[in-house]
Amino acid sequence: MAGLSSLFKLHEQGVGVSEAGVEKKVTRPPAPYTEGTLTADMINASKFIADKALRSQLKEAEGIGTPATRAAIIDGLKDKGHVKVVGRNIVSTELGQQLHDISPEDLKDPGKTAVWETELKLISQGKMNPEEFVARQKSYVTDLVSRLKGQKISIGKSTESSGPIEERPCAAIGCLEGGTLLKIKGKFGPFWGCSKKSAGCCNTIKMDTGGNPYLYDPSDEPELPALLGAGDPCPVCKKGKKVVRVVKNPESKSFGKAFLACDSRSCKFVDWSQSDGGDSGAAGATSSSSNPRPEPLKGDGSPCRACGNGVLKTLIVTNPKSSAVGKRFLACSLKCGAKTIWEDQVDQQATQPVKLVPDLSNPWRLPGEGKPCPKCNAPLVTQKVDPANTKMGGKRFLACSNAVCGNTIWEERAMRMF
Repeated sequence: MAGLSSLFKLHEQGVGVSEAGVEKKVTRPPAPYTEGTLTADMINASKFIADKALRSQLKEAEGIGTPATRAAIIDGLKDKGHVKVVGRNIVSTELGQQLHDISPEDLKDPGKTAVWETELKLISQGKMNPEEFVARQKSYVTDLVSRLKGQKISIGKSTESSGPIEERPCAAIGCLEGGTLLKIKGKFGPFWGCSKKSAGCCNTIKMDTGGNPYLYDPSDEPELPALLGAGDPCPVCKKGKKVVRVVKNPESKSFGKAFLACDSRSCKFVDWSQSDGGDSGAAGATSSSSNPRPEPLKGDGSPCRACGNGVLKTLIVTNPKSSAVGKRFLACSLKCGAKTIWEDQVDQQATQPVKLVPDLSNPWRLPGEGKPCPKCNAPLVTQKVDPANTKMGGKRFLACSNAVCGNTIWEERAMRMF
């Protein structure tokens, strides 16, 4: 209050204005989210709630998600195309903005999460019937879906670069009457798609071949060969089963080749080891007399040290332009992404452990050791960067024990998550 002594002492008299002016400035938008600031706001989501009781409840629940699920929630937004990474920032896409615009206000309010947390707490205390809670959620979701269907809003990009550029009636066998083929400018070139795809009636993508749609005919379907392992449980997700697939795109170099894949759409398991009809499992090593299978290296036929599901096979580099032509190496039959073991490395690496295994007695382990991977639920294992690496040498990180997943969580992020 000491600064007020320099002000005029007024007794209901006026004071003249000596100077006035207008400055033109531009309002700065708030800084975009990074993964760290977005995670922090998920934890402190209660600050966005006006109601004191709900704000207190969400604060007690430590915000939206849990330390083990927040990273997976953000990754889910990326996978669905609702947000994208630009440098270090996470920004919303047009798809995400449209989804936000059509969503009801109560669904976007973090207070909704607080209400659910309150009800879940009452259920845990035996003060609320869980069946009643589930029934109310079902009713809410059903009403929400019906409201969104009634709006008839098409979610997706409608810019000139990705909108339909031509259309014609769909003549595909099995398509409902009224289906329309749309020629669309895609990221990797034009393609054809049926307007009835969302209804599940005509879900075959019509590839653009010479400007004309490729119409699917069931009679064109090649007979699926019997591949070893078909029907077995998927080694990656453990939920789906291995099924035989055939490359249908006539423009693909692999057109007509059969391979094994998981029948779960969310799983990325693929096994091409039998695609050539032999047991070579990879290009560059065939069973023909002109290019015989190389002499097996030590470790050939042993379990893959990375995924533990495939087996190591001896292959040879046949590309004459490669500096390694003629060299033998070991690779996983499932192409799980494990590092190639060259001939001169076999003695050191082929006998290493089959897969990464959590070690809770490890003195330099990170928080999260042994916890499920946010992407695939396989155990996380603490690893160190090779000290010879001048930039990252000795730095710790959590690696997914499932080599097909390949998820990596660096030390700083692991400390926040766990």
